[in-house]
Amino acid sequence: MKMKRCKECSKKLGIMEGYRHPTLGKDSLLCSSCFDIVDESVAKWRNAVLPYVDFFNDGSSNSSLQLNLKNKLTSFFQHWKKSDKVLIVKDA
Repeated sequence: MKMKRCKECSKKLGIMEGYRHPTLGKDSLLCSSCFDIVDESVAKWRNAVLPYVDFFNDGSSNSSLQLNLKNKLTSFFQHWKKSDKVLIVKDA
């Protein structure tokens, strides 16, 4: 079995170690210290972008659509937060 490495610092990860990268997905794993840094960066980005979700909107749509989009984006990022720990299984 090939040892996995942290995508950020290249630290070797054990069999039960590794967090999913919040933006790169399950193929890119992070150690716990790098995950905290990346997750904080993604949270800052999300907080900076969400207020401008409707920036290019011409004003014709109602606020419920904007609220729905904001809720979907928030739930998407919360999904990553909840499912950040992954189990690495041995390839057959």
